[in-house]
Amino acid sequence: GALLISSLIIFPCLSALYLSKNFRQNTIIAVLISVFCFIVGLTLSYMFNTPSGATIVIVNFIALILCWLYHKIK
Repeated sequence: GALLISSLIIFPCLSALYLSKNFRQNTIIAVLISVFCFIVGLTLSYMFNTPSGATIVIVNFIALILCWLYHKIK
């Protein structure tokens, strides 16, 4: 449970920092990333019969890596 809570709070904010220019954009992007990762994580968890918390954390981590790569390329 603690891993899931930390992931849902920290990873979307870090990901949004790579994509945003101000605090308002950061907040909106973080919410969108969080909801997207949550839905994708639950869907993948159901499809592959894996623990939902761990799957959501992995999806959040992948989103963070993708945002970081986008920031580096941009």
